[in-house]
Amino acid sequence: MLAYVRGESYEEDAITAEEILRSGLLLLHEAVEISELKRMGFEIGPRTAVEAYPRTYEAHLSAMEVELEAALRVGDLGWVERRVGDLESYLEDEHLPRG
Repeated sequence: MLAYVRGESYEEDAITAEEILRSGLLLLHEAVEISELKRMGFEIGPRTAVEAYPRTYEAHLSAMEVELEAALRVGDLGWVERRVGDLESYLEDEHLPRG
């Protein structure tokens, strides 16, 4: 997992590997994202996010759904609000696959 979260990305990450390691919800997100990419047939390593693009974005959105559901289950509405704001910003993301 560390090789993936510390690896290359197709955009500048707002969340650091250290933040991910300190957050159960972000760890869940990364685990789901990695599982989705593996299910799609990608090997996980430091270049996976770049090599799997645009499928990486698909895996990221699936992981976001699971993360938000988990946050709702534990009643962390502040987290949900923060991450919904992140989702809104994706609409302006030049890397968001179109179509």
